[in-house]
Amino acid sequence: MQTIRVILCLSALWLGGCSAKHEAQQPATDQVQTEQIQAEPARPATTANAVMADQVSDEAVTKPQSAPGLFSPEEKTALPARQFVRTADVKFRVDNVAKATSRIETITTQQGGFVTFTKLDSQIDDKETVAISADSLLETTRYTVSNTMTLRVPNTRLDTTLQAITALGNYLDIREIKSDDVALQRLAADQARRRIAAHDARLRRAIDGRGRKLGETTAAEESRLNGQRESDEAQINDLSLADQIQYSTVTLNLYQRQSTLRAMLPNTTDVREYQPGFFAQAADALATGADVLAGFVLFLLKSWGIILFGLLVFVLAKLGIRRWRLVKA
Repeated sequence: MQTIRVILCLSALWLGGCSAKHEAQQPATDQVQTEQIQAEPARPATTANAVMADQVSDEAVTKPQSAPGLFSPEEKTALPARQFVRTADVKFRVDNVAKATSRIETITTQQGGFVTFTKLDSQIDDKETVAISADSLLETTRYTVSNTMTLRVPNTRLDTTLQAITALGNYLDIREIKSDDVALQRLAADQARRRIAAHDARLRRAIDGRGRKLGETTAAEESRLNGQRESDEAQINDLSLADQIQYSTVTLNLYQRQSTLRAMLPNTTDVREYQPGFFAQAADALATGADVLAGFVLFLLKSWGIILFGLLVFVLAKLGIRRWRLVKA
């Protein structure tokens, strides 16, 4: 029994000495770590992006597995299915542009498409004005009617729509159809969106793990915002390509032969006084001469006393002159 007590006492003394030695070493270790922290220079706020980039790189090294959302090697080597964007440009002549335009709009609606632009225009080629009388003009206008249209029709109905539209013309100038394969463009946009999404996920984890300071958090959030903006633009461009694949674009230019329009107009710039013809003037002159003669006869009748007195004076004067000559002789 005495031996057991001695063993227990020695064990208690040994345990107490180990505990005291550990407590003595712990402050020394804490002091060394404190001195190292104080000696290390403070990192400026402008290195926030570098710190987060380092963390992202560390995570990429510690996690060698592929990021979620990226293509596998098999998917990268496989060619995507072809996706065509088809467009058509057609120029032709018709008998009547207005009637052909109405017919084209009906055909487009029947094929499940719609008209996005139309501009019907009458271009004046020449205008001429000729005076055909003293107060009238003849205006001759030569003009050409044309129309420019843009249609969107389903891709599967493009050929049928073009056949129905070109049948309206009597002369075909241009018929051009283009097919652009945009499958690789859409694949590139999809890969870009996946890369941006993976980067955004890593950056979000970096912000949650180490973005404690305001400067680092703000810079990281701006980087995320720029990445989301690029992702949105890529998605919008992909949607635009998908719309162009689903609906083909058709540009039409239809015209008709030159037309002529004649119209009678009043002549307000060269109005002259009316002058009657020769025979009308001769008749008027005879009538005027008769009036003058009648007036003269009336004047003589009214002046008979003066005329008689003059004749009497003339006779007496002649008799007096004859007597004077006889006496002188």
